[in-house]
Amino acid sequence: MLARLQDAFQKMEYALQMQRDFVADVSHELRTPLTTLRGNLGLLRRIAKHSTGDIQVAAGSNGKQVQIRVQDFGEGIPTDKLDHIFDRFYRGEDAAAIPGFGLGLPIAKSLVEKMGGELSMQSELDKGSVLVLRFPSST
Repeated sequence: MLARLQDAFQKMEYALQMQRDFVADVSHELRTPLTTLRGNLGLLRRIAKHSTGDIQVAAGSNGKQVQIRVQDFGEGIPTDKLDHIFDRFYRGEDAAAIPGFGLGLPIAKSLVEKMGGELSMQSELDKGSVLVLRFPSST
């Protein structure tokens, strides 16, 4: 009987250790992307590249989708240029003074679409722009 109790205790100890390891792994996996996101948002806040005004970021669910909206209140993008912002290497004529290669939005759109999502931009001159990311909800 003592041997059976000792065997049951060892099995319970093993199960508890596996549970601790699982919780630690999940915690790490969740913390790493959040830390990266927090760092990148902090960097963007200090360097707010194509807009000098406030930038608002909002997230929520919209039906069966998760939606993230990034809105600025800058000068906006003219309609004729808005049609090309997701083209690789496209940069507006007035963007010559801003560093970059015209790859950020095309790469972002490609990544979002590979995750089953959509990326779109709306803009109005002298009022600003809204970048909208939509992803399928997992629920």
